Amino acid sequence: TQQEIDQLRLQLESKFAQDLESEKQRMYNASMQILQHAEQKGNVAQLPEEKAAINSGKLIRIKLWPTQTYDSRDPSQYHFRLAESQFFRMMGNQANLYKVQQVEYIVNGTLVRNYNSYKSQLMAKGRIGRGSPVEERLAFHGTSQEVMELILNGGFKIGGQGVAIASGAAHGYGVYTSEEPSFALHYIKTTGLTSLLFCKVLMCPS
Repeated sequence: TQQEIDQLRLQLESKFAQDLESEKQRMYNASMQILQHAEQKGNVAQLPEEKAAINSGKLIRIKLWPTQTYDSRDPSQYHFRLAESQFFRMMGNQANLYKVQQVEYIVNGTLVRNYNSYKSQLMAKGRIGRGSPVEERLAFHGTSQEVMELILNGGFKIGGQGVAIASGAAHGYGVYTSEEPSFALHYIKTTGLTSLLFCKVLMCPS
């Protein structure tokens, strides 16, 4: 009967959605393991400009473009492909609607040093790593062009604590990011802007 057909269709759609979510999570975990392993082994080479920025505390911006060939010794290709692959993996069945035309690799030396210092403190306390309560993840953040520039220069700020709340506080004060680029895209507030911030974040229990 039509009712039985409709019920079967709903069951198949539900099963497909669950399988897709499981596959996205598996691929995300694989990406993080590769990244963390490479960083631990010192296999992620830094761009010359990146080393100078970290040493000086300055901000640099490097435009990266897609290439048909791949040189594993070229850190610019590594960073482009990490951003591109993570975007498409986490977009799921919407991936065919988008194309990554350019990645702007931005390094704020002061913020990198602060991040690494805090991460080292957590590792020394045994609060980061496999089985620990602190996780390091890859995340996307959508906002306006104006706020994006403020973040790049001064880091994320918690809305309601000295700065205005940009998009509400449904789950309390904090910096809202998402592993899902499709979700972050909804928060782009500048007409014509198609860029997202893509970054590593430390997720700590309060």
